[in-house]
Amino acid sequence: MAALITDAFIKQYQDTFELALQQGDSRLSPYVKTRTGLKGEGIQPARYIEPFDFAERTARLAATTYTEVDVTTRWVAPRKWETSKHIDRTDPLMVGGAIVPEVTQAIRRAAFRLKDDIIIAALGGDAKTGKDGTTTTPLPASQVVDTNVGGSGTGMNKAKILAALELLEENDVDDDEQIVFVVGPRQHSDLRKLAELMDSKSKVSAEVRDGRVVSVLGARVIRTNRLPKTGAVRDCFMFVSSRVFLGIWDELFTRVTEDPNKSFAILMYAEAIAEATRLDEKAVVKIQATE
Repeated sequence: MAALITDAFIKQYQDTFELALQQGDSRLSPYVKTRTGLKGEGIQPARYIEPFDFAERTARLAATTYTEVDVTTRWVAPRKWETSKHIDRTDPLMVGGAIVPEVTQAIRRAAFRLKDDIIIAALGGDAKTGKDGTTTTPLPASQVVDTNVGGSGTGMNKAKILAALELLEENDVDDDEQIVFVVGPRQHSDLRKLAELMDSKSKVSAEVRDGRVVSVLGARVIRTNRLPKTGAVRDCFMFVSSRVFLGIWDELFTRVTEDPNKSFAILMYAEAIAEATRLDEKAVVKIQATE
């Protein structure tokens, strides 16, 4: 019996792969202090002499008053992250195209996002301080703008932005320091809705390019999907660029080899070694916004 012509139809698949929508670069690392090629089990990226003032001498030949110089230290120790992917030797044949180059590109993009995750964790996490880095210093509650500022359970609003900037000003941040304002998509949408902050003609309050808010009241706006969220509250951050540190021991080690234990499948391995820290609690403000 003759077969129908439809039985001879073939299936043709796309012979190339494309990456799903994903963040492809590090949005925060350009705005922090970064050192690469680090060695050792820990480094001290900063030692700060705390500010002090003069005291008035009110008597002739008065005894000299001595005070100690207060020093703040910060430490970072390397942390290791890795990912590995197995690709069966026959996979390229079965899917009808090369897959290794696209997976390699996806690994690099994941490494860029990892940098942002490390920096964000350092903004709101504990910093290693003290003589040998064994003391942990949290971000104090005084550096947090509560979600109820500007209204109960509100999203990002002008009152919260002004409160964060006021905290930095009270902490004597120099006017020439770069301020970075990290928000999520919902908060970026809130910024768009603040009509008084979107005067693109005067550019006194905000700068808008192609519908995206790039600065607010002098602070550089960075949008990311990596910010932590607890319940309905998103933690956003405003910080001084020079007071956040990213240390990199190994930016990205990669290896592509055959795995004889998996029928000679292609093994793609990548590892990154890095860590970040706040250099000064007074230079970081957490802003809570309800979504």
